[in-house]
Amino acid sequence: GEIDNDSSSYIEIYIGKMSLVDFNKYINGCSDNGFNIDYRRYDSSAFGYEYYHAEDINGNSLDLRYYENLSIMEIRVYAP
Repeated sequence: GEIDNDSSSYIEIYIGKMSLVDFNKYINGCSDNGFNIDYRRYDSSAFGYEYYHAEDINGNSLDLRYYENLSIMEIRVYAP
């Protein structure tokens, strides 16, 4: 993986060699660990990616994107 941006209020990470099955497992793990408030999950394959967004009880926001043609997952976490 590679950290692209990192600050006190935001982090962006890219993970390579990820399958869609692994991406879905990662989503389930995030949901099980509290990122399940106001969640949105959809297939944006027309735009080239799958997407998941949720917040936790502390107001942190999580955005996940999976680019199947590149086998890359993008993780973005925002502090409140």
